[in-house]
Amino acid sequence: MKYQILKYRLKTIEFWTLLLLLVVGSYFLVQALGMPFEMRRTIGPGFIPTIVLVALISFTFIALVQYLVNRNHKIFVNFPDGSEDDTTFKILFQALNQSPGTRLELCNHSGLGRFSALSVIQRSHPDTSLLAVSSRATQENAELAARQHLTGFTPFSLLYFDAYVLVKSASQGADDAALGSNSRIGYDSLIEDTVFLEKLKKRQDGQTSSDGQWQPMDIKDLRSDLEAGKLDAVVAARSDFEQAIQAGKAIVMETFDGQSTPSKETMLIYGEWAALFAPAAQARDTQTANVARLQTATQSEAFTAQLQNVQLPWQPSETTKDIGKLTMLAHQGTQGVTVKAKPARNRAHAIPVTLGAIALFPFLMNAIGFIATSILVTSLIMALLRAEFSLTSLVKIGVINVVIAVSTYLVFYHVFSIPLPLGSVW
Repeated sequence: MKYQILKYRLKTIEFWTLLLLLVVGSYFLVQALGMPFEMRRTIGPGFIPTIVLVALISFTFIALVQYLVNRNHKIFVNFPDGSEDDTTFKILFQALNQSPGTRLELCNHSGLGRFSALSVIQRSHPDTSLLAVSSRATQENAELAARQHLTGFTPFSLLYFDAYVLVKSASQGADDAALGSNSRIGYDSLIEDTVFLEKLKKRQDGQTSSDGQWQPMDIKDLRSDLEAGKLDAVVAARSDFEQAIQAGKAIVMETFDGQSTPSKETMLIYGEWAALFAPAAQARDTQTANVARLQTATQSEAFTAQLQNVQLPWQPSETTKDIGKLTMLAHQGTQGVTVKAKPARNRAHAIPVTLGAIALFPFLMNAIGFIATSILVTSLIMALLRAEFSLTSLVKIGVINVVIAVSTYLVFYHVFSIPLPLGSVW
């Protein structure tokens, strides 16, 4: 284990969490061992806590040592579990580990702020880390996501680029004529605050010498309204209209991939993307080895079979031309059009609130206080880890934590004959 790598690991949340758990467990074990021997040698209030604490400390110590001496490299990803990106990349990850080289570990950090993959990898050693990112999972528009991830990182493979397109209904004819004045144009609401949309509006309205009717909508409504003739054109990701395009129900008027427009003044680029990044400080030979392993993995039978089941065009590429799309997208986001970009919500403030809730335990040393505080603490922790809120998700969180808190109390009280809390503050 190199000293530089060890120094990086000493700064991580994982290390300090394990160390804190070890210290706290040791403290409570000392308290438990301070009980009379008669209480600890039989099944009772002293025996069970002692056994549990010994097991906790043993496993924590083993985990801490393994974490510090682990020689595997890590791929930090921000894909939500169960998403198409997550499923496809896991198959690619398995293929990567079948090729010669250091074994890779997959670390999913789909949270925000200090818990995001981008934040965690910045506290890891550059020679032992890679970053796999999907702009769809950043909760920011693709322009801002590209700007953030190109700072301090080098993209060495573009996994896909789902370019946005301007499409019209096939019922309007197959001619390439520009949209007329007062055109009704619907667009994906996800691009509401982007430089791309503002520049597209100015360009389109300038061509028609009139203000078009631009309407933000969700994908389902865009499809139905375009088919029903309520919209003249739609701006959305190609994958969302690929089925209609292939069926001849929609016609692509323009593709915003940064290549179809020869003039730099009118060039527009926008698309959801996924890419593999290496820290800019990563050794050149390490990055070269990673690129070679990726090329081998993308030719594996399992990965190529998975590509037949995905909607997005996963075609890992390391060519300068393809990777340059991220640079073009990031640069477009800085071009003098004022927009109110929505930053990703950072719930780091929930940490001190959660710690404050935990501090209520010593002041609520009764059954009702224990249950109420347990529900509050676990709910805050779950809320911190969730990226999106809805009434349904809040109800689910509440129900789950009420069941957990009440059942925990009942199990300890009726099975172990240990009322929680024990009635004293250590």
